Amino acid sequence: MMHGYTESGAKGATVLITKKDADIANLKQDDVIWIDQAIVKSDGSFSMKLPLFTDNEWDIRTNAVSHFFDTAESQTLYVSSSGSDSNDGWSETTPLRSLGLAQEKADIDTDIVLLDSVTFVNATQEYQKTAVIRGKTGTEVVTLPAEVNLKGNLKLENLKLSGESTIYANGYELEIASNVASANRMNVFGGGKNMTVDNTNIKLYGGLYNTIYGGGNSGKVTRKTNVVIGGSANSGDGIDDDASNISPCFVYGGGKNAAVQGSTNVTLEGNAVVKYLVGAGTDANGTATDTNIIIRGGKAMNVYGGSQSTVLNGCNTHITMTGGVAESLFGGCSGASMTGNTYITVQGGEVLRRIYTGCYNNADAGLLSLSWAATNNHVVGTTNLTIYPGAKLATGTGLSGTNGINRGIFAGSRRANGSDDEINAVIFADGSYQAHKGKLKELCGWFTSDFKSFHNYTVDAGTGGKVLPVSAGKVRAEFDTGMSMLVNGNRKFRQEDISLTKNAVCIVTFEGISSATVTETQTGADASVGITNRTSGQLVAAIYDENNALVCCRLATVDGTEETYVLNLNATLEKDISYAVKLFLWEELETMTPVIHEYTMQLR
Repeated sequence: MMHGYTESGAKGATVLITKKDADIANLKQDDVIWIDQAIVKSDGSFSMKLPLFTDNEWDIRTNAVSHFFDTAESQTLYVSSSGSDSNDGWSETTPLRSLGLAQEKADIDTDIVLLDSVTFVNATQEYQKTAVIRGKTGTEVVTLPAEVNLKGNLKLENLKLSGESTIYANGYELEIASNVASANRMNVFGGGKNMTVDNTNIKLYGGLYNTIYGGGNSGKVTRKTNVVIGGSANSGDGIDDDASNISPCFVYGGGKNAAVQGSTNVTLEGNAVVKYLVGAGTDANGTATDTNIIIRGGKAMNVYGGSQSTVLNGCNTHITMTGGVAESLFGGCSGASMTGNTYITVQGGEVLRRIYTGCYNNADAGLLSLSWAATNNHVVGTTNLTIYPGAKLATGTGLSGTNGINRGIFAGSRRANGSDDEINAVIFADGSYQAHKGKLKELCGWFTSDFKSFHNYTVDAGTGGKVLPVSAGKVRAEFDTGMSMLVNGNRKFRQEDISLTKNAVCIVTFEGISSATVTETQTGADASVGITNRTSGQLVAAIYDENNALVCCRLATVDGTEETYVLNLNATLEKDISYAVKLFLWEELETMTPVIHEYTMQLR
């Protein structure tokens, strides 16, 4: 990397590298080794990345007043409130004063070390690499202005923030590390203010926040947004709205009055706490075409796959929970209808109160019944809920006051009656039906006639495969290697779509070989085969050579109990020959009706 300074007012910095002692007045094309020009910043400085030259015999010519070379992939600058922007900033004894100027020098990845507390100054020119602003001891305070506007990728580490600021990442990457504390709550936009960006990527692991938008403020995102909130973000907040420490933080995957034309992506992890997680944005234009919320840690009070109050058309929403805690999950919107499909998958974590696959409609509680609000928000499309055994559902843990009302799992929107244009399916995966089916209703006992689950289709799926929602009244079943499936007792050998029956439980079981290994022995090979429970029939193991000639086979009777069968395949195996072991499972030897496709393992 070449750094330097030009004369004041220079239009650009030029560099010409030629062969040693080349005649510049009669320069030939073959004399030129490399040539380039760089933009000069307001202070006259420039940087330019040069290739490595194996030949030392060359001359360099430039219009720069001074220049030097740096072969490092990163650099360190120092900033102090007592520094000077006439310093070079390369040492603690010659620090810069302005954070803005330090950011502008980030022509390569740059660590900006704060020697004391300073005021944040926005960079005035775009920089291409990542600037990491880091406190030297962790006690340094950065006072933020009312608006922070990034001009390049920025990471904050090991410091404290002060000031009620709104940060616009403007499509650049922003990361606030978990060892960053803030005295005031901030607002963050991944996009810009009244400007369009392609993508956004913000990661917030420390600090306190009021609102977080993946999108922009009246500025759209043409592709996708990415928001991660984790670590110790919003430390000290809670999710009980009857408690004094209820978090005020709302996280939106979309923008404020600004569309996201691609997908929004929001991840909650670590020990972060938020009040709302919302897939789309706010206000009339806060739309998206596809939303994705992933919860693998942290705590959230309400989660909406759709929007808070923006009508969504042609939008599919996805909520996937593998850990963490949420009081309520809604596949749709809070205060609006939507057209599209919703998908909620709960593999783990704890849902304290409720799941609705559709939209939320508020209702005023009376003494004996509910008076529903004059809204009928719902999903025009399909809603889909997939539940796994590891999920903790409607536990009631820590709920107090009005939070204890309306607890359970509900297919569809939260309203008095269902409708024909909202089709709702619930899939109990991996044998979770018996454990979780009782949660599919109002559990608190006070308003069982008011809060209803409008499930049209229900699937009881076993282990050994997957059942995935496809469309209204259809699911797709995929079974693992060595397995086949039975749909309401009818065996299927192909991965295929299954048409469901309304208001009936579709039972999908998977049978066959749950595990298989083959081990070479002194007398041949041993095949160890695990068979699923309830499967009975004839198990056949056979060894084949490279020419597919049968070398040896053994049979075993499977009696329907879940256990492992070991078949001793006694045979003389030649050296330097590869063999295959095939497993067959038939209902019986007479008819040889297969239970599974052949299962092949390589030996050697």
